[in-house]
Amino acid sequence: MHVSEKNVVGTSFHGDTINASVKELTKILGKPTYEDKSIVEKINFEWVLETSNGHVVTLYTWKEYRRFKKSEVVNLHIGGFKKSATSIAKGELEFLLNLKR
Repeated sequence: MHVSEKNVVGTSFHGDTINASVKELTKILGKPTYEDKSIVEKINFEWVLETSNGHVVTLYTWKEYRRFKKSEVVNLHIGGFKKSATSIAKGELEFLLNLKR
C-alpha cells in the first residue's frame, strides 16, 4: 500500500473502518493528503492510497467535529469504488499497523 495521486472522485464508504491514530498512520503512510484542524469540517485527515493490487482508496476521519491529538486512536473510514477494494485496503492497513505496534 502506498500514497497515490490517482483520481478518487466517485469513491464512497462501503462499511470498512480501522482504529488507529494519525501519528501511527503518518509513520506508515506518510503525511496526510488532506488536513484540516477545524472542528466544523466532516473530514480532518485524509490519505489517498493505492493497494498492492492497484485499487484506489481513501482513508479518512469522519465527523469527529472536535480537536483531537494525533496520538489519539480514532475510527477512520475507508472509501473506494467498490466493497472488495475497501476490504482489501482494510486488510493491508491492519497488517501494516500490526507490524508497527
